[in-house]
Amino acid sequence: MELASLRQGVYRLLSALFLYPDLEWMDTFPPLAHLLREESRPLAQFAFWGEWEKILDSLEAISEDDRQGLESFFVNNMTVAGRPDVCSPAESFYVGREEVALLISDLDGVYVEDGFAVASSAYQSPDHASVELEFMSLQCGLETGAWEEGLTGDASSRLKQEQTFLNQHLLRWFPVFASRLSYLHGDSFYAQAAGAGHSFMIHDRDLIASLLEGLQEGVNA
Repeated sequence: MELASLRQGVYRLLSALFLYPDLEWMDTFPPLAHLLREESRPLAQFAFWGEWEKILDSLEAISEDDRQGLESFFVNNMTVAGRPDVCSPAESFYVGREEVALLISDLDGVYVEDGFAVASSAYQSPDHASVELEFMSLQCGLETGAWEEGLTGDASSRLKQEQTFLNQHLLRWFPVFASRLSYLHGDSFYAQAAGAGHSFMIHDRDLIASLLEGLQEGVNA
């Protein structure tokens, strides 16, 4: 239960890192970095912690000048189509053009099933990193609720949904996005954020598989 709640918080922050860094973002997320560090301290035993702590350090230290630099980078390097160095934080950028309509339809269906609504924003679409990561945060929250109520079957179902979404969406394209950022803009905040996100997702995929295996063994015992 506690682990699901911690994972929910990590996914929520990762989602926030890829939102447009406007003044509201600046007022909301950098001040949370210290609190999130303390809340997530139980995760320090895991391999991704070093990258996670570094991104929290960077977030906590962001100044208004830094924010303006992030804003410029976000617009020029993550949203402007046609640039050779663009690194779009959207799944549709990494699939064939003929697959885009099916991709968006699939995501809309998955979201509707859990009552998840995409915020109205010029920088967000159903396949945007911030949206997909927030959806994973939602799933972890629902998993937490199932554990709290002692509904092991429901918790297992949520874990399977998380596993499916990671494998069918985030882990199909996010590693390419992270690698592209690292190669083209390796010293940027966003390359660091994407690297931390990728490391966490790999860890989470393996963790979910281990949890599901343990639950299955419990059923068979």
